[in-house]
Amino acid sequence: MAPAAEPPAEGRAASFTELAALFAARQRSENTRRAYGADLDRFVQWCQAEGTQPLALGPDEVARYQSACEAEGTSPATVARRLAALSSFYALAVEEGSIGRSPLADLVRPVAVPSVTLELDAVQASALVDAGARLNPKTALLVDLLLLDGLKLGEALSADASDVTDTHGGDGATLSVARRGGRRAEIELHEPTVEAAHSYLQGRREGPLFLNDRAAATTRTAGGGDADEAGRLTRFGADYLLKRASDEAGFAQPVSANVLRRSYVAMAHAAGDSVETIRHNLGHRDPRTTRRHLAR
Repeated sequence: MAPAAEPPAEGRAASFTELAALFAARQRSENTRRAYGADLDRFVQWCQAEGTQPLALGPDEVARYQSACEAEGTSPATVARRLAALSSFYALAVEEGSIGRSPLADLVRPVAVPSVTLELDAVQASALVDAGARLNPKTALLVDLLLLDGLKLGEALSADASDVTDTHGGDGATLSVARRGGRRAEIELHEPTVEAAHSYLQGRREGPLFLNDRAAATTRTAGGGDADEAGRLTRFGADYLLKRASDEAGFAQPVSANVLRRSYVAMAHAAGDSVETIRHNLGHRDPRTTRRHLAR
């Protein structure tokens, strides 16, 4: 869950501490909150060492920070992510009236090539989650299940609407997925996934979890009702949704479901999730298989 953030009193500009809390609360995923939070903390430490205040600096100071990151041997992708976090933070500061203009407005940033072959970094993952949300709830739900919850594409596509169970008074949800050997596993969904599921299903409890466009149109026209296997979204249809999300996120090439699953492993491990949690979501019987994935 996103941390609670109290808005500043009416007519008063938000302080840095209040902005940092609002900034954290607005991140859609826990992984993004942690990555951007660490980037903001690093920047604050640099400001303290430089004897400047984060809300009082200008483009020259930000350029010096960028140079300091590069001088440490930090990769262009990581520098780009750190600056992306600052850009988002200062955009919020402008929105809240704490500053008049972002010090990153005219900064030339390093180019992190958005071509994805193995796994997404934190910035790319956040961009894809946000892109899915902008497109439509179905795309958002598919991206979130694969990227944030670690499902296989086949597990997501074979699930039914009735497999989603609300928890915690509707603030949480689990998805029951079919595994090999007739097993089933209950996957606790991340907050963005829960939001996308509620938005997409709109209370629907029958038929496939993911409907193809024709079945979805029929369901809307009929005001509900059953959808048989002919109405289930296919792998081809899922690949199309991932391609659209990739395009919307600005990637040079579409991401595959396997890329999203590998990215889940890396992000969950970086976020401090236990090997057992990752193993459960991936569906590995043997923890050694999971550890081999983490060692890649």
